[in-house]
Amino acid sequence: MYRTYGLSTRLYVQNCVNHHYTLSPINVFRPLSTKCRFDWLKRLDPLQFLQGNYAESSFVDIDTETITSCRDSVISAINNYDNVITKLKDTTSMIEHEIYESLRSVKPLKTIFGRYIFTANSLPNGHTHYFRQKGSFKQLLFDTSAVASKYSKYDYCVVKNMKYSPKLDLLCAICDIHGNDHNILFVKSLKTHKHVETVTNIVNAEFLDTPDKCFIFYTRSIDKVMQLRRIVYYQNKLVSDNLIYSETDPTQTLGIYKTRDSKMIFITTNTSSRAKFLYIIKLNCQRSPKLLKLSLDGVYDKLFLEHRHNHVIALTKCNSKYKLMALSVVRKCNQIVTSWPLDNGINILGLEVFNKGIVLHGIQNPSVPVIGVINNVKELPQLKPLIDCGVITPDANPDFNSDIFHFTLENPAISYVPSFMILTNSNTHISDYPTKYKFIPYTFTSYDGTTVHISTIYLRESDKGIVYFYGFSKQLLKLHSEYEHNTLLKCGYKLCYIHSRSHDPAVALMDIVYGINYLIHNRIINQNNLRLVTESAGSSLVDELLLAFKDFNITFILKSPHLPVANNDSLNTISPTGNTYKRIFLMNVGGFDEKTPWWESFAYITKKSICKDCNIATFLDFHEHGGHNNGSTFVKQISHAARTAAILLNF
Repeated sequence: MYRTYGLSTRLYVQNCVNHHYTLSPINVFRPLSTKCRFDWLKRLDPLQFLQGNYAESSFVDIDTETITSCRDSVISAINNYDNVITKLKDTTSMIEHEIYESLRSVKPLKTIFGRYIFTANSLPNGHTHYFRQKGSFKQLLFDTSAVASKYSKYDYCVVKNMKYSPKLDLLCAICDIHGNDHNILFVKSLKTHKHVETVTNIVNAEFLDTPDKCFIFYTRSIDKVMQLRRIVYYQNKLVSDNLIYSETDPTQTLGIYKTRDSKMIFITTNTSSRAKFLYIIKLNCQRSPKLLKLSLDGVYDKLFLEHRHNHVIALTKCNSKYKLMALSVVRKCNQIVTSWPLDNGINILGLEVFNKGIVLHGIQNPSVPVIGVINNVKELPQLKPLIDCGVITPDANPDFNSDIFHFTLENPAISYVPSFMILTNSNTHISDYPTKYKFIPYTFTSYDGTTVHISTIYLRESDKGIVYFYGFSKQLLKLHSEYEHNTLLKCGYKLCYIHSRSHDPAVALMDIVYGINYLIHNRIINQNNLRLVTESAGSSLVDELLLAFKDFNITFILKSPHLPVANNDSLNTISPTGNTYKRIFLMNVGGFDEKTPWWESFAYITKKSICKDCNIATFLDFHEHGGHNNGSTFVKQISHAARTAAILLNF
């Protein structure tokens, strides 16, 4: 088979039905007429297109039959999905009820700033109330429902970041009011309870405090130009809002981050997500913050920055090698470098700096969370594994002089387990949690002899399995939805994560095919009903997997799918085989998702209809707004998780 959109390879698939591991080529290729190209969909609004509110004169280069066929195919897929959800209404409602009941037992998130405790409480309507309290005193700081009703036509508001200036009693909240990174910055005085400033097109913001002033540095995106600006407050009054730096290169973005000791702000310019330059905003006593520029030596795949003892601590990764650097910011930018390769497969995910040590945490392949402390910059810590499978999420640790690093542990079977590490002796303490889940790692040999990992999690032994894969994404355990996973685990399903390699789609595809064959051949999962779940770029492998397992009953869940088929004149298809059925659910397709455009899904469904793949049923879950990751409000996130779980339990 020849890959028609991205892969220039021929696929050789094992005969997994009879467990004969001889490789044989599959050649199925269906050319299409150039009339079937779907570039014209980009010109339309999806809702108007579905309603038929478009001018046919705008498409003189496209025949009416193609437009009608596309619209009919998409509407049919939407109706198919609605019919399924209607039939599963009772199951979905029961799952939603169980999810909300489990949330009642979760304590609200607490963060301590100075004398106050800050809490966030989720409301039944999907919005959130943010409070601060001290003793019996409790004050409502921010209400997302009030912001949504005033600024969002979708009744949507999610706080992406919230900062607090304790000296001047100012609250800074960055809110997404559209569902696709349309952010607004709100600055509120907690003394007067009024919004003193509102700025649109915000990317991020940070505070720096002096005894009598508050400086807010924020990045703003206007007409593909990234700006770094500064707001100055004095005695609760806006003094100035001026431009500091403007990045006109459309390929570069600006990242902004305040250090843990609250004395510096880092501004990084990035090209293709790689750091190129470093700007430091240093607080100099009571004077205005000063902007310094440091050039980093080389281009890095990953960059972590912090400030400690008059040094900028930079942890970089390039070609699987980590380098720790201490850059002096007192006089000259002297550089002390300590380098080491991590040969044991550790991927560092975070750097946390305290007065008494530097904490590194990450993942050891395939999915074992590890953590360690550096008390001396020149010493590499021994990173300790914590649990069999999961990820580490640092808590808010505002106290730079603290002896304790707080974090939580998560995996698909447990969530939000509070833990902490004592920096002086590197002892780690994990709170009690029910270890009722079982984790078993497997390895298999892929087509080129490389060892690839599979993580399996279950509560009780069963051959009912659901396979998760991620296509071209990082080789880490990801959490699609803890609500979805917990439901499936309680129902006796085994969750299998294939950690496919990500550098080449063709390699990722072969890893997934070999991994599924391994799971079936070793009776880890049942081959009668394959359930495969992926997201984003992983969805582009769906046709190859349909071909590889064409003799199997199979159900695909494609979340926020990336299906780059609209610009191609050909499509891989399969011929009906026996009584096998195949269902493809395209979930969380958003009208404003720029990473995975809606018209890709529309074009894919239409081409399947044109090619008359009669044993493939397509289902489309389309919503008019929402971003790439979750697509909507908290309530709708729960609804999506319940619907996905219900589909996987019944198909």
